Amino acid sequence: MTLPRAVVILVFCCATALAQRPHFYWMVEAGGRTEEGNTGFIAGLHGGGEIPIRWGFSVGPELGFTAPSTGLFWSTVQGIGSLNGYYHIRHGREPRLDPFVSMGYSALFRDGHINLFNYGGGVNYWVRPDLAFRGEFRDRTGNGLHLWSFRFGVSFSRLSP
Repeated sequence: MTLPRAVVILVFCCATALAQRPHFYWMVEAGGRTEEGNTGFIAGLHGGGEIPIRWGFSVGPELGFTAPSTGLFWSTVQGIGSLNGYYHIRHGREPRLDPFVSMGYSALFRDGHINLFNYGGGVNYWVRPDLAFRGEFRDRTGNGLHLWSFRFGVSFSRLSP
C-alpha cells in the first residue's frame, strides 16, 4: 500500500470515528472477589475511554485500582488495566439511551500480574450531548479468580468547556 492511499484511509476512518462521539469515563465500583468458593467485598475506581470505529463498535483502554475490604487499604490495593472492545446497540448520532456490551483483556497487577478476560454490559444515559450517567456490570475472570462488580459513574465527550 502506498503512503498516500494509507493517509486517505486513515483520514476517512478518523473522520468516521469522530462523527460517532468518542468519550471518556470515570467510575466507582462495588462487587466481589471470588476465589476457591470464597467471596469477599471489593471496591475500586476506574477511568477510561472509547474511540468509535464504525457501526456501533468501539475500542478503548481503562486503568484503575481495586481493593478488598479486609486488611490495611494501601497494602491490599491492586492495579488493573484493560483493553476492551465495545458494541453500542443504539449507535445513532444522538441517542440519549446508549446501551452497550463489552469484552476484552485485563491485567491485575501489584507484585507481578494475572491475565484476565473481561466481559459485561451497561448503559450511558446522555443528559447533554457531552455528559452522561454510566452504569454497568463487569466480570473479570481467569486462573480461578472472578472480580465482578457493579460500576457507576459519568461519561463525557469533551475535556474542556
